[in-house]
This record gives sequence, structure tokens and C-alpha cells, in this order.
Amino acid sequence: MEEKPPAAPRKPRASKASGEPKDAPPRKPRVSKAAATHDGAPTATRKPRKSAPAQAASQANKPKVPEVEQPKQQLGDTPVAPWVMPTPAEKAAAEPVKKALDDALDQVTTPEAADKVVANLEAAFGDQKAEVVAPPPKSAPAKEEAKSVGKAAATVKEAADTAPAGLKPELVIAEAARVTEQAKGPAKEAAAEAVQEVLNPQQQGVPEAEGGRLGWRRRLLQQAQLLRLKPLDALDALL
Repeated sequence: MEEKPPAAPRKPRASKASGEPKDAPPRKPRVSKAAATHDGAPTATRKPRKSAPAQAASQANKPKVPEVEQPKQQLGDTPVAPWVMPTPAEKAAAEPVKKALDDALDQVTTPEAADKVVANLEAAFGDQKAEVVAPPPKSAPAKEEAKSVGKAAATVKEAADTAPAGLKPELVIAEAARVTEQAKGPAKEAAAEAVQEVLNPQQQGVPEAEGGRLGWRRRLLQQAQLLRLKPLDALDALL
């Protein structure tokens, strides 16, 4: 038998870790990011994180900024956003509106008197839009006045003081509605609550049985309004 020639010796493999031939120049050692230098000076290293107790203590030491206290919703208030809710002082400033309406309703003692009030209001305003009856303020001074509860209350009081006796209920109701429509912000809400408290306290959750001495006069006005509605509209109003 013929002898096989000896196999050629294998070449040594390059190391997998280096991926380079043995005769390659040695690699430079990696420089840690924390120890990286710039012009020979070490860069700033990352500060260690504070522990949870240390963070809590740091937050506690920070000065607290006081929050603006918003008025709280009270029973009888109309549901509005906190930033337009009237303060107790603004509600007190709207008391003359309630007083003027209260005195005006004293004259509505019969169905005929209530019918006259509603008829005069209907003739004066009819189907006019709110922006026609109570145009929004345009000048800067007028816009500032619209934010004043005292100004709105004074306007309604003046209407009550100067109205002829026979036309006082309708003129005061009309002026209170106009002023409320023109008012802005908390002044609008304060005036609206004052009007509602006298003319329709049920909207504020007050039972009809607790309507007080004006309960009968309010019902006379409501009946006079219902008589002018179409049957289905009147039924809808009752519901």
C-alpha cells in the first residue's frame, strides 16, 4: 500500500476576542467616560442621585407658594366654574337687586296685574335677541363697569326708585334682566343668583312650599306667562 503524504500544518487562527492578526499593533486602552479628559483636565462627573428620603426632605424645605383661595359652592348657588363664582362680598353687593325685585313684586297681587306685567314686557321686547336688548359693552371703561357688582346693583336700584308706580314691576324686572346680561364674570353670576332667588328660587333647590310671601306673586306671573304659550310649549315649561 502506498503511504499518504503528511497533511500540511494548519495556520494558527487569529483570536476571536481581538479579531485581529497577532502581528497587528496593540489597541489603545479605552478611556472611561467618567475619567475622560479635556486638555489634560478631568471632566465633571455625574452627581449621584439622591435617595427618596433626601428628595422628600429637599421638597419640604422649598418655600410653598400659597394657592389662590376660590369661593366654595353653597346651597342655592348656580353651578358655575370656580373662577367665575361670586365671593360672599360680591353676593352681598347684589342685595339691592333682590330688594328692588322684592318691592316690585309686592304690586303683583292679582291675575290681572300679573297679566299686565307680562304683556308690557312682551310688547317692549317681543322676539328681540339678547344682544339687541342688552348690547355688550365695547369701550374699556364700560367693560370694567360690567365687572362691578356694585354698579349693576346701583343701576337696578335707580330703575326701581325712578319707575312710575303703575309700571314698577315690569321696569325693574326688565332692568335686572338687562344688567345681568351685560355683566361679566363673577358680577354676572352674583346678579343672576339675586334675580333667580326672587323670581324663581326653585331653580336653586328651594321647595315651592318655602317660597315665602312672594310665592303667590311668582305663581301669578308664571301663570300669566304660560297662558301666552302654545299648548305644547306650556306643557314643556311645566315639566
